[in-house]
Parts: sequence; C-alpha cells; structure tokens
Amino acid sequence: MIIITHIEIDLRVSCWDEVEADLTVITLTVFILLEST
Repeated sequence: MIIITHIEIDLRVSCWDEVEADLTVITLTVFILLEST
C-alpha cells in the first residue's frame, strides 16, 4: 500500500503542471464566455 501511495503521489506531482495549465485555460474560457454573454 505504501509503495502504491508513493507512486500515486509521484504521478500527481508530475502531472500537476499540466493539470494547473488545463485549469487556467478552462477558467479563462469560462470567463471569456461569461463576458461575451
């Protein structure tokens, strides 16, 4: 269980930059859509 947990943490940390970038794009898209309405 400990090994699996460490692997999950490593995957999350390595993917966090991509996830954060995706969230930024989504937030900007939603903001633009709301502004254009």
